[in-house]
Amino acid sequence: MKNKIEELLAIISTKFSEIRETLPPGASDTAIARIEKETNLPVPQSLKDLLKITNGDEKWGESPHGFFSYFLYSCNRIIDTYNFFKERENQAYPDSVYQKDLVKNILYSTKRLPFATDGSGQYLCIDYDPAEKGIYGQIIYLPCGEPEPVSVIADSFDDFVDFLIDEYKNDRFYIDDERTEWDEEEWTEWKEDQQSDYSKVEIIFGHTRRNDWTDIADKYNKKKRIVSN
Repeated sequence: MKNKIEELLAIISTKFSEIRETLPPGASDTAIARIEKETNLPVPQSLKDLLKITNGDEKWGESPHGFFSYFLYSCNRIIDTYNFFKERENQAYPDSVYQKDLVKNILYSTKRLPFATDGSGQYLCIDYDPAEKGIYGQIIYLPCGEPEPVSVIADSFDDFVDFLIDEYKNDRFYIDDERTEWDEEEWTEWKEDQQSDYSKVEIIFGHTRRNDWTDIADKYNKKKRIVSN
């Protein structure tokens, strides 16, 4: 799977160098192993490979959204958010579930491993406690800050990486960069003082999918021949 991760990062570097340049160095094997120790949940090899190359985004909220208009969590943030879920387990329920046979009608669970966020209460998680017809390790969109449906968007983290590669290849992401409106003086100041500091620049990393991921869930349903209910 490492080749797939390298392919994903190569596409990001080619199409959106601003995004690639904001990503920190990779995590150690010890830091990644701590995730499994603290959560008692497996970390897919493909996610390990990704974290070894870039350890999420510790400064999320201060730089462009890392990969897919979401911030990839660092090892520490995965554990911190998991503990946040643990404190609230079975205390809240989603507005709805998009595929009721695949995903359980809960929000916070110690059987869900969060790996990314939009920064305002929506998460992407690996689901290790699916509903009767779901798949162990499936990827779900988990909206805890908006009245939106929980939905399954991929069978595994490997499949999710394939989905991202396809999205990039088909130009379903874009950047709205305020620097296009800068004058010469603003450019000069940035280059001299903070050239690599993208937190000083308003860069919005957008996408053509729906914010609630239901169009991606629809594609998943079509691929799996599932009728949403």
